[in-house]
Amino acid sequence: MRLLASTLLFITAAAGWAQTLTVSLTLDRTTLSPGQTAVGTLSLTNSAGNPALFLDGLGYPELPDGFLVDDGEFFAGAPLSLNPGETWTGTAFTLQLDTGFPQGETVQTLDVLGGSLAGEQNVIGTTSFRVNAVPEPATAVILAGLVLGTARRKRSGR
Repeated sequence: MRLLASTLLFITAAAGWAQTLTVSLTLDRTTLSPGQTAVGTLSLTNSAGNPALFLDGLGYPELPDGFLVDDGEFFAGAPLSLNPGETWTGTAFTLQLDTGFPQGETVQTLDVLGGSLAGEQNVIGTTSFRVNAVPEPATAVILAGLVLGTARRKRSGR
């Protein structure tokens, strides 16, 4: 019974951290071909009623294969913590679609990890973003040429 109570207390404590930061994310482009990159700019605000919160990392819970993220600029540029009422805005990550990434829209989640102590990995803020994967420009040109060639062949065959 004591183990169950401890487990429930831990789960409740971790769940209590959800959404303590106000999180806003913008991408400099949302339509990408394989090989192209987009830069994500993050704005984090710690509410006045919160304690100081350490910013210990970013998490991407369901990142698909071929979705390459480099969040080194977040670690280099973000402050170690935000005091109550403080806001930080800066580059969170660059992302790139790998060759062969499926076409279409994908919605991704970004979690801000941290807590009231350094090194905690609680989700203290979350947001989502959309990326539309399109064929690389060379593929689009080849496809357009095939369509035009087929149409021309049909027209001259009449």
